[in-house]
Amino acid sequence: MTEVKMEILKDLIQCQESPCVSIYMSTKAVHKGEFKKLEIKFKNLLQEVEEKLKKYWGFKQRDVDEFLEEAVEITSERNFWQEQKEGLAVFIAPDKFEYYKLSVDSYDSSNVSYSFNIKQLIAEFRYDQEYYLLALSPNHNQLYKTSRNNIEKIEVEDLPSNIKEFLNLDDKAAEKHQFYYNMLLQQYLLI
Repeated sequence: MTEVKMEILKDLIQCQESPCVSIYMSTKAVHKGEFKKLEIKFKNLLQEVEEKLKKYWGFKQRDVDEFLEEAVEITSERNFWQEQKEGLAVFIAPDKFEYYKLSVDSYDSSNVSYSFNIKQLIAEFRYDQEYYLLALSPNHNQLYKTSRNNIEKIEVEDLPSNIKEFLNLDDKAAEKHQFYYNMLLQQYLLI
């Protein structure tokens, strides 16, 4: 299982072999320990794909079994279902089988087409961006690099150690700002 990066999206978009199967599934049930439900739901989505392959692509049962072999194998792997996040994306094409555990919830769907459906995967890509957070307080300032699942402290040379230094205030102005800061804090705590 790898993280969704731009190269992965490009690879899926450029896939020239068809049929291209895209399966998305919400895996939130794993948080409640309902692994069997996930297995059953995935089997149902595979059954939908099987029907589409037979009806629209002219596949015989033998061809379907061969085409979906790797996907069927993971249905019974208990560890696979226990290690899920919020969603699952599975992509199958001739000579291709890839899956991604998503940090964002997805809605259940199965698509069989000439290209992969990457719409829900794009949400994962956008959701995993990094941001910077500057925390300012009367006693301490700090810069952090954050993502959805991680926060990392960043050391910055010459970063003022508190708001007074940051705003370049003298003692009298600092007392005035401290008064307003305390009032805002009290209002926030009362809400």
